[in-house]
Amino acid sequence: MKKLIGIALLVFAICVNVNAQSKVDRAEMEAKKLTKELGLTEEQIAKKAEIDASTMEQFQEINVMRQKIMEERKAMPQDATPEQREAINEKMKALRETQIAAKKLADERFQEILTEEQAAKYKELRTVKKAPVAPRPSKK
Repeated sequence: MKKLIGIALLVFAICVNVNAQSKVDRAEMEAKKLTKELGLTEEQIAKKAEIDASTMEQFQEINVMRQKIMEERKAMPQDATPEQREAINEKMKALRETQIAAKKLADERFQEILTEEQAAKYKELRTVKKAPVAPRPSKK
């Protein structure tokens, strides 16, 4: 039984590590794509790496706080008042807003290191081009 639990924990740890590694790989691929598309210099690439590293640290801190709030939510009694539930929901909302703000700040900091030409190209790359939508046939 102990071996089964040990194996399950090992498999779980491997899955978590693989998931984290795939996120890093995706970020690296995105960075390579940006470098190629925008023609970034070595200095700009280094600054982008610094920005990404600080953003990842912020996201890790946010995730730790999110885990604490989730534990707090689990520990909440079944007969908790609506005010208590709302307080936890507000904390989660504040964390989401903090994460969005951190992402926007990182994007702004990255755009500051770009030349005007690179910034224009970057905005063009980030713009999602929507395909025209065909009208739905009426049900008559």
